[in-house]
Amino acid sequence: MKYGMLLAAAAVMSMPLTAWSEDKPKEEPTDVVKIGPAKYIVPKAWKRQAPSNTMRVAQFGIPLAEGDKGKIELTVFYFGPDQGGSVDQNIARWLGQFKPLEGKEKIEKFTVGDFDITKLDASGTYEYKPFPAAPQGELMKDWRMLAAVVETVENGPYFFRVVGPKKTIDAQEKAFINMLKTVTADE
Repeated sequence: MKYGMLLAAAAVMSMPLTAWSEDKPKEEPTDVVKIGPAKYIVPKAWKRQAPSNTMRVAQFGIPLAEGDKGKIELTVFYFGPDQGGSVDQNIARWLGQFKPLEGKEKIEKFTVGDFDITKLDASGTYEYKPFPAAPQGELMKDWRMLAAVVETVENGPYFFRVVGPKKTIDAQEKAFINMLKTVTADE
């Protein structure tokens, strides 16, 4: 009888350790990438690509959430010091790409080291255009955009943007924010 109770007690005592180790969140593998005068931490699942046009200084393929279709990219634009418009002009332009917005857009400003960052989170019906000057775009319902302006001391602003189906962008939100909050100067 004592032996059976000891075995039962041992089994119960080992359960929390087993459950904890199985439930412990796994860290996603990351890479450090250099963009302009800064380094960022991005998930290895974001595949660095050759920029598809001359306005882009960096581009990453983003994995789609299950059931989503298309091609989603994180794009980084740089036009030179004091170029590319003000933070407010870019926020207004990005918001204007939704027709209509859900009305839950969020703008957050924060500083990491020497970098002033303004982050936009918007969702709704996005007007997708194959190129910026296209006269009319395709309306994409239930899309979301995460965008940011990262202001560097010597080089000026860098513009980050990922837009796509809400489910995919929801799945990438934590990595996008982590990328911004881990920015460091490239020394």
